[in-house]
Amino acid sequence: MTMKNFIAAYHFAQRQKNITDKLIWLETSLQCARNINDENVKSAYTALYADISQCYEALHDSDNAKKYTELSESYKGASMEFIMDRKLSLPKYLEEKGIPSDLIQTIESVFTLRSYKKGCNILSMGENTKVVCLLLQGIVRGVYIDEEGVEVTKCFSKEGEWCCFYNILSDSPSEFWIEALEDCQVAEIAVEQLRDLMKQYQQFRNLFDELYKNAFILIDEKGVSFQRMHAKERYLHFINKYADIEERVKQEYIASYIGITPSSLSRIKREL
Repeated sequence: MTMKNFIAAYHFAQRQKNITDKLIWLETSLQCARNINDENVKSAYTALYADISQCYEALHDSDNAKKYTELSESYKGASMEFIMDRKLSLPKYLEEKGIPSDLIQTIESVFTLRSYKKGCNILSMGENTKVVCLLLQGIVRGVYIDEEGVEVTKCFSKEGEWCCFYNILSDSPSEFWIEALEDCQVAEIAVEQLRDLMKQYQQFRNLFDELYKNAFILIDEKGVSFQRMHAKERYLHFINKYADIEERVKQEYIASYIGITPSSLSRIKREL
């Protein structure tokens, strides 16, 4: 079980109108939490146990309601804030990716920190800024205009993920733009400096080889989902894989990403 499974189950529980279904998903989230070897997860137990207690109370199971209320009280003072505390530092990111400590300072020195307000473009359509950006805080979406003149969300990126990757692959003007959906902070590096680092340091080259591979896998997965999945299946796949994103962006953007209308997405969510 992973943190992603835990968060997905918890958020999915909140959407359930049937108390029994909600309880099942909360208990699934609790099981995921217990299987994660991370002290930070304990800060979720107060809210999680309290929600489970309320479900048992609604089901007239006073014994279990009392049991989970007491468990919730035992973790009092903690909260779900760790889920929202997403800000990342560049050194921490590099360390998590296996870059040696003696190399981190060298790599960090060629990055520039920049901030973008919600609604601003990090990359505009028709330009090539010749930089790539690691998101340290916030979330962005890539957008293009289809043949009918409609905006289409092609991708999302959040903390610990890269954007403006197009600038590495091509010197041509971008055919889409990247919009900040929240106030964002990024670590920016010029494409030429990035290429120099990859030539000089194998560990950094390995990092970007992995990023390239994952990008192609993501594109392939999305293509398969559009070919083989119905709309509801695509949405369930999205919230299972991107639960943390689903809670942070407009539903119309998610609908666009999975290839349906906002009204269709609303209908699917009512049916769940």
